[in-house]
Amino acid sequence: MTDLGSVTYYLSMWIKQNFIECTIYLTQTVYIHKILHTFHQNETNSVNIFMNSDIVLMKKFNKQTDVITICYYQWAINSLMYIMLQTHSDIVFTVFSVSQFTQNSNTTHYNTVKQIFHYLVKTATWDITYEFTDSDLLSYTDTDWDGDQNSRKSTDVYLFFLFRDSINWSFKH
Repeated sequence: MTDLGSVTYYLSMWIKQNFIECTIYLTQTVYIHKILHTFHQNETNSVNIFMNSDIVLMKKFNKQTDVITICYYQWAINSLMYIMLQTHSDIVFTVFSVSQFTQNSNTTHYNTVKQIFHYLVKTATWDITYEFTDSDLLSYTDTDWDGDQNSRKSTDVYLFFLFRDSINWSFKH
C-alpha cells in the first residue's frame, strides 16, 4: 500500500486542508461553473436570493410537457441536487420544491431553476470550512404543517451542527 498524500480532489469537489489551523475547506467552484456553462447560465446576472418568497409552485393541469423539456428539466434538477448535497446546503428547500415537478413542469418551475442558477453565479466560489475548535453539538428542527399546496402534506426539517458546521440534515415531505 502506498501513501498518496492528502486528498485534494474528490467527486468534483476540491479539498484544501490546513493542518496548522486545523481546518478543511470544500468547494465545487469548477463543477458549478461547468454546470452554469452547460445550461447557458454562466453569463447571467447574479442574485442574492435563490427563490422568490411570493412564488407558489403548483402542478400544471393543462397539456402534457414534451419529452425534451422534461429531460432538460430533470438534468438541471439532477445537477442542482449534486451541488446541494456536497457544498450548498442553503439551496436544499428550493431544489426539493422544484424537484417535485420533474414530470410535469411549467414556465414558473423552470424560472425558479434559473433563479437558482443565477444565485450560484454569485456563490460559486463559496466553500464550506470545517474548523475544529469547540465540540458543542447543536440541533435545530422545524415543521411546516400542511404547507404543500399540491399534496397538503407537512414538511419536517432537522439540522445538526458539530464544530459550528453542518454535519447532518434531513428534509422530509
